[in-house]
Amino acid sequence: MICRHFQRSKTNVVSDGGLALSLEWSTRLNPNPTDPRIVVSDSKGGVSVFAVSADARSAQLEFRCGDAHSFECWIAAFDARDDRIVFSGGDDSVMKCLDTRTSTAAFVNGREHGAGVTSLQSDVRKEHVLYSGR
Repeated sequence: MICRHFQRSKTNVVSDGGLALSLEWSTRLNPNPTDPRIVVSDSKGGVSVFAVSADARSAQLEFRCGDAHSFECWIAAFDARDDRIVFSGGDDSVMKCLDTRTSTAAFVNGREHGAGVTSLQSDVRKEHVLYSGR
């Protein structure tokens, strides 16, 4: 199991006083990338992306959107074809598309779900298809 090799580091706290709620590796289409990443959602409404070392022994914070959602951020997922694009869904019934190259959301789908967004998955076979659930 690759996760057991991570070193503990105070600089890589996911959420100060909160809990990590979901994570996804950026390796769905390419299982052996040179620069794998992990996206993590948290109970404070934040989304963080960590760059993982080639030997999977350490992770470095690369991107953080601490106020992505006004309540718990239940789910975060990478775009299957572009790991610079991250989707998130929260207890505030909002789904967002975040571009890690900018500091603002690229797209916000406000309250269309009618309840908290609890699952998101980018389709690996069909480009520009995202599945969501509540």
